[in-house]
Amino acid sequence: MSAAKVTPLQIARGGAAARTLARASRLYGQARLREAIDAMRSAASLEPNNAQIVHDLGVICLEAGLYSDAAAAFRRAVQIKPNFAQAFWRLGLALEERGQFKPATAALRQATELQPRLPDAQFRLGLLLEQQGHRHEAGERYRQVLSAGPNARLRRFAEARALLMEGQDAKAERKLRQAVRIEPNDASALGLLAALLTNEGAFEEAAHFFERALAQPGCAPDLYYHLVRCRKYTPEDNDIVERLRSASAKPPGNPAARIRLQLALGKVLDDLGRYEEAMQAFDAAANIRRSARPADVAAFEQRVDEIIRFFSTEFIESNRSAGNLDPTPVLIFGMPRSGTTLVEQIVSSHPLVYGAGEVQFWSRTGAQIESAGMRVDGEFFGRAALTCMAYLRKQAGAAERIIDKNPFNFLWAGLFHIALPRGAMIHCRRSTIDTALSIHQTYFNETMDFPTGGEPLVRYFRAYARLMEHWRRVLARDRFLEVDYEDLTAEPLLHSTRMIAHLGLEWDDCCLRPEMNPRRVKTASRWQVRQPIYQSSVERWRRYGPYLGPLADLVPSGVGPPSRPR
Repeated sequence: MSAAKVTPLQIARGGAAARTLARASRLYGQARLREAIDAMRSAASLEPNNAQIVHDLGVICLEAGLYSDAAAAFRRAVQIKPNFAQAFWRLGLALEERGQFKPATAALRQATELQPRLPDAQFRLGLLLEQQGHRHEAGERYRQVLSAGPNARLRRFAEARALLMEGQDAKAERKLRQAVRIEPNDASALGLLAALLTNEGAFEEAAHFFERALAQPGCAPDLYYHLVRCRKYTPEDNDIVERLRSASAKPPGNPAARIRLQLALGKVLDDLGRYEEAMQAFDAAANIRRSARPADVAAFEQRVDEIIRFFSTEFIESNRSAGNLDPTPVLIFGMPRSGTTLVEQIVSSHPLVYGAGEVQFWSRTGAQIESAGMRVDGEFFGRAALTCMAYLRKQAGAAERIIDKNPFNFLWAGLFHIALPRGAMIHCRRSTIDTALSIHQTYFNETMDFPTGGEPLVRYFRAYARLMEHWRRVLARDRFLEVDYEDLTAEPLLHSTRMIAHLGLEWDDCCLRPEMNPRRVKTASRWQVRQPIYQSSVERWRRYGPYLGPLADLVPSGVGPPSRPR
């Protein structure tokens, strides 16, 4: 979500700069933003210690999409006036637009500490925390909005988001339906309601609300990314291609919105079998992401080296009795787009299993080890196990098995095994090139340090493969099951029974109908998992053979790309 417009602006008054400020105000009122900025710069040079003038310069720069200039102005404003909450709030907006999420979070925290009843800052901080996986604190920030100001629309929207963070999706849906009845043209409420309906599998109704949102003036066009994932497109739908090309021709300044637009275009072109054009759109999305926030793959490779050194055979053996023997938790992990959501749907269809979704617990616990220089005391693992179980039980009640399906838990399989040695792990594998191509075609939260294409993604895969080979060597084989997507989709009964047996449960035929699982799915696979198990995604890369670029390095050895499609 890009920064909200901050008009109307009351241009500051000044002494020596009064005439220049009046001119800036007139230009601003005429929407001549660049000229207004020049006038405000002149006013700021006349009164360099007037924090309000410098702040107002930042506001106009922010509205004009000059995010670096806006951030510089807001920083100067808080230097002059350290308790300037509004300047900290807008500094957070400018930094977020530049992809600097941690400094943006810090600025918004400062704004809310200085002025707790600043609802826009509280709400924006909630959004940023939600994007970074801090759902509990995000919910608290949204709750702060409810008592922070008179804006009824913002209060309704914040309450709905708070309910979502608390896992009360049904209540959130009711709140959003009420919101769109009160304000039928509220694009934010329409879009969030539509997104919630896709999680439930109500794709036709979701598409209706996405279209209503997109019809509103000023609506973020990147909602197309979610709209086009509500169904498959056919040659009769060529108008959607033109709509997407038109939106892409005048894209918003926010890189995340531009990425989603290109991915939406690529998805529709893929549905239509126009693979060369589709790949051009997917490549464009990856290039925007790489330019805006390049992934630090070298740091990831070093991180893998450190994890391998730390979780040695000797270390795991020496901590054999450090954990908790509760068999309840189940980790399902693997590279994103490797079939983890399908596996979760199958296993959580069992009446004794609860799917908790993508929990961030082990990522955060692993980060504690890293921040301590890869050193922990002997009680660390037992404490982690108890904390994990308390969190899972709060969500799942008395379920016999509870799934955490965070794909990136592949980093922390050793940590999980020491903390909960009777917990089960399922590693999802899929053809490397098919997985990489699917990643290339999918939007990933901009706060994630994760490559989506080109040579960086190839290197990431190789480091991941190296870590998984290490886990195979050092982890107990009876706790670590590997499932191949291609085998699972070819013989669902055989491999589904293996997974249920791995969890120590009796078989249940519900596990053969994962598309009937009523649980909400919040991952990029939400449409696919509502379909009966299919094999059409096996060897999808062959459609893109001539257009793979650097990803061709992940094609299995001895398998050449097919000739160019006719």
